[in-house]
Amino acid sequence: MNRVRKKSEERIYIMLHIPFFVICKIGISKNTKRRAKDVSDSIVGFALPICAVKSKYAFQIEQWMHDNLNFLNVKFHGSGKTEWFWIPALLLALPTLFFVWASEWILYIIAALVLLKMTNCI
Repeated sequence: MNRVRKKSEERIYIMLHIPFFVICKIGISKNTKRRAKDVSDSIVGFALPICAVKSKYAFQIEQWMHDNLNFLNVKFHGSGKTEWFWIPALLLALPTLFFVWASEWILYIIAALVLLKMTNCI
């Protein structure tokens, strides 16, 4: 039986290649640990997840980063072979994932403050 994949379950992740530290992988997955194992099984060395952020828009964010980092793309092999980039890609990828994470938490805080204000608690 096929389950419908919920967008809210997807994570955008960054993985480093070990021992070849000068490349990183940017992708999406519902289960980052399982994805790291699948990638590691298909390459020499292994993929080490360093960051993963859940987002409804994981696919769109991943595609935006891939488009903007195209000039740093590395021809590689194995699972997800088109998603590897030279390490300077982290200069865009890490702040992007931090912004995605922070913006979601800011929205939760604003919603909580609005609710508190509406109930005259503050």
